Amino acid sequence: MDNILVLGDMEGTRNQVLAQWLGTCTRTLVQKTEHPHLVYNGTSSLKFLGGRTCFFYRPIAPSCNTTRITQPIQAGDTIHISLKVRVENANQVFQMYTGHYHLNKGSLKWSLPADDSHMISRTLLPNNDEWVTIEAVHKVGDDWKYKGTLLPPVKCDDFHLRFRIPDSSASFFVDDVRLSKISSGSSDYGTGLSGFFANPDFEYSYQNWMYSSNAATLRKDPDLNREVMVFKPGNILSQNILKNVIPGKSYRFKFMTKITNVDSVEMVISIRVKFKNKDLTINGPCNKAICNFYMHPLRRNILHRGGDWQEVVTDQVMISNWTQWNGTIDFVSFQMTNKGMNSIGEYSVAGFEELAGDYTFAPSVSFAPSSSPTNLVEDNVAYIVKYAGEVRTVINYPFQIDSTGEVLAMDGNAEYQLCDVDEVEGRKSEVFEDSIDTFFFSSDAS
Repeated sequence: MDNILVLGDMEGTRNQVLAQWLGTCTRTLVQKTEHPHLVYNGTSSLKFLGGRTCFFYRPIAPSCNTTRITQPIQAGDTIHISLKVRVENANQVFQMYTGHYHLNKGSLKWSLPADDSHMISRTLLPNNDEWVTIEAVHKVGDDWKYKGTLLPPVKCDDFHLRFRIPDSSASFFVDDVRLSKISSGSSDYGTGLSGFFANPDFEYSYQNWMYSSNAATLRKDPDLNREVMVFKPGNILSQNILKNVIPGKSYRFKFMTKITNVDSVEMVISIRVKFKNKDLTINGPCNKAICNFYMHPLRRNILHRGGDWQEVVTDQVMISNWTQWNGTIDFVSFQMTNKGMNSIGEYSVAGFEELAGDYTFAPSVSFAPSSSPTNLVEDNVAYIVKYAGEVRTVINYPFQIDSTGEVLAMDGNAEYQLCDVDEVEGRKSEVFEDSIDTFFFSSDAS
């Protein structure tokens, strides 16, 4: 594939290179004659001075002339980006994303898309003073949209390829940046769907996955020979699924995971529905102006199993049907995280796949046959929890009475009434937490 980015190799005079590579903090052209280890290839590289709010960029809009980019980039193009990066401090996360400006984007002309289609990559660089190759695939188009309307950038500086190390003052070096077109002119700007997931298998790197300071990172897996999402302790993976989720529908999905340096991982998946409520009566979804509903498709301890790739199937959950309520939906978020994992533990996820409603569990989750199949201990029976006359969630585990330890029958014939459910006051948090596994609502304004 041809490199269409001019001076991506940093081989030019200082003024020529700095005119191409812009930024909000200091940039320095480094010469191999003075610092040979700081140049990956050729005679020079570019150093970007660190700063917690610094970012650096290349204008790549269609109107850029051939002194910047040799072929115009258009909506529907799939592009491949590769570069060499070297950081001065260890354990830094290098991030790539796009920036888009348009006069018709309301008061915030550089506002980011709600579906996070501007995200390109997040890569953990564990070692300092080491050149690392970073590659990513990105589809252009959705990151040009504002409230569903495509707004092609007008001027050369209205569309950026951006680089940064977020929330860090670490400086870094860049060399041999290549931008190539994989395909052009598609009328489909999407990144693929499986259920409510956009870019479900990370084919388009980090696109549609949400940035946060503790978000998971991408890494190429040697066994699968493709990018997978890597979780360290406390990392999260989030996506705004409002555009693709169907209210009132039940979902179950599966994913492949590989666990390293720890015997097991408590994985937690949450779906949060935030609703702006106009009906505070008993007939409303909750008695607050802001209703938050949480569903947990997965809250389970997943074993190491030799550090090999293994399949995990979630529980089935029903998404709240907000179309029957008086008010407006704010967002629906998917989030995956872990709890209590030790400092050296990590696990990888190789994408998500929705399962059909008639999905049947295998006799065992083990790779080898077992005389005691692990998932036939309980029948496939669940509680349906209702509130205000509407189904709120599905629970796949039996209730237990605290005072006696009695486990209530869960055979499909018994029905129970919840007389007291804690109301939990919400707070702003990047990790969804609640105090009960059934249903709760909160009144935070986040």
